[in-house]
Amino acid sequence: MLNADRHETQQVEELLLNNAPPPDSLLPTVNNMLEASRSQLLIIQGEMNAAATLLAADKQRFDATQQSINKYETILSSIRRVPADILGEIFGHCLPTHRNPLFLSSEAPILPSHVCRSWRAAALSTPSLWARLHVSLPGAVRLRLPSGPAGTPSIDTIRRNNVLALYPKIMKRRSDAVREWLARSGASPLSVSVFAPTIYPEYLTEIIHGAGEMVLDALAPSCERWREIELTMPLDLYQKFETKFVLKNPKNLVQVRLRLEMHMDSPFLVDNAPPPPSVALLSAPNLQGVFLSLPSQLPFNFSSLDEHNKMAPIWAQLTRLFLHTMIPDMDVHLFLRACPRLVECGLWACSRGGFGSSLNTDSEVQVGAIYLPHLLTFKITNDGSPAIMRKTFASLSVPELRRIEYGGMYLHHDSSGHQPPLLVLLEVAQSIRTFHFDPQGIPKDTIVDCLRTVPSLKHLVVGGRLSPYKPEGEQRNVWISPYPATSFPLAVLAIEDAQANGISDVLLPFLESFEIYEPFDNVSDSALRKFICSRVGPAAERRGFSPLKRVKGHFERPMEEDISEDVKRCAAEAGVELDLDLKYSNEILETKNPFSVQYGLTQVTRRTWIYSILES
Repeated sequence: MLNADRHETQQVEELLLNNAPPPDSLLPTVNNMLEASRSQLLIIQGEMNAAATLLAADKQRFDATQQSINKYETILSSIRRVPADILGEIFGHCLPTHRNPLFLSSEAPILPSHVCRSWRAAALSTPSLWARLHVSLPGAVRLRLPSGPAGTPSIDTIRRNNVLALYPKIMKRRSDAVREWLARSGASPLSVSVFAPTIYPEYLTEIIHGAGEMVLDALAPSCERWREIELTMPLDLYQKFETKFVLKNPKNLVQVRLRLEMHMDSPFLVDNAPPPPSVALLSAPNLQGVFLSLPSQLPFNFSSLDEHNKMAPIWAQLTRLFLHTMIPDMDVHLFLRACPRLVECGLWACSRGGFGSSLNTDSEVQVGAIYLPHLLTFKITNDGSPAIMRKTFASLSVPELRRIEYGGMYLHHDSSGHQPPLLVLLEVAQSIRTFHFDPQGIPKDTIVDCLRTVPSLKHLVVGGRLSPYKPEGEQRNVWISPYPATSFPLAVLAIEDAQANGISDVLLPFLESFEIYEPFDNVSDSALRKFICSRVGPAAERRGFSPLKRVKGHFERPMEEDISEDVKRCAAEAGVELDLDLKYSNEILETKNPFSVQYGLTQVTRRTWIYSILES
């Protein structure tokens, strides 16, 4: 009997190894085996359920014990022993660094003050936490015009009146918040920035200005403590603001950023415009940084700015000067000569005859020597006469200059046969390490000559117009050049292709960082890959050149092919750690609520000063 059972079991095991049908004589045996296994499974399942019940109970007790431990450990937490002054210092490192703090509970200094009672006490007892502030004035709400029978208030009219009534209510609360914020700052020197929209319907002028004046009234009493002030607003609102504060002793003020505009803006200088405004802030005796953008209808030149603002004693101590309004090309040397201590400077030169004109010849231009021993960064948007700018650049002595940014909105027709102004500028600054330029309108041969002039260059930035980003919630005129964009000859920088392109020597042997922006027809993904690989591969190593370590490219076109893997593999084989950042589309953000405290921040970088991209 035992042998028979063993034989049947062996037959069942053999059936598991093939697809043959079981004989009828084996079916009872298979059913018995199934029944035994199912019974065993039920027993095991019961044991598992019992164990799971015990495990769940143990897990519950474990969690309760762990929660108890966590609660008691908070009593021993070292953060409880941190003195309030040290805690305040820690909170200070949480403040935003790219702009002044907003009225937001999601960022410092408000965020840490909402955590617990002791943190709030520490935050409120640290005046320096509240020494920086950005205030946004409301923008225009889009409303439909009233409609309906004459003499009958329509739904649109009621809605419009309700919305307009929000302005004074919201700004009353915001002005109260400003007063409380400044009261918390104690006697600390202040950094204050204010944004007010410069374009809105005429019927909103009185309401927006009235609401804005509430905030300005709250800011004015603290003017003696201003260390840095940044104002973006209409000129007429600023003039009202200036009547509200009196700088009796403005010794704290070291930096002024002003962007004042009129409702209708034109990019051309005119001769019959009213005089430029007198800006009381520019008379502060200890000013070190001046950043100005005034309405372009006003004559903005050295003499008018100097005379109307009595800046003669101020020029010599400035270390940072950025003029984002066009100045006459004949005045560029006056500004530079007046500021011998400049470390950073940015100017926009324009010919009095209009964009692209050449009113002077080299023989007519007289420019004396300009010595700037401390200048490290020079940024120039050159829409001036080639003859004037050539002489101006040739007169420069800049032994410490390390960065040049050069661009222009319009081409200049120069048939004099002299060197281009850009080449003259580079010849007096051959020791620069960073060069950012817009190749629009520059011939290929000139580009090659420029790159050959700066052999020690380590960082090259190509493209990206030197113009500010548009703030959110504000429409700005965009002036488009009538000239086609120039193709950038990327191949001349590829080590293996230099001779094939008629270049006897390899350009920029120490190049380590390369950036390219804007659409260039000939800069394809394959051309970019070839350039990068030649700069990190064996060809660069054989010649002893510095390998490329960083490449950044933002293109206004679709991706043609993904070159990331090929480029990174090439760099890895050469033992080079390459930072590659390629993007093929622009970021687009929705306009914020005009009543938001974030209204007016720049679209991508979320800053308050739209020219930050030009000054960094």
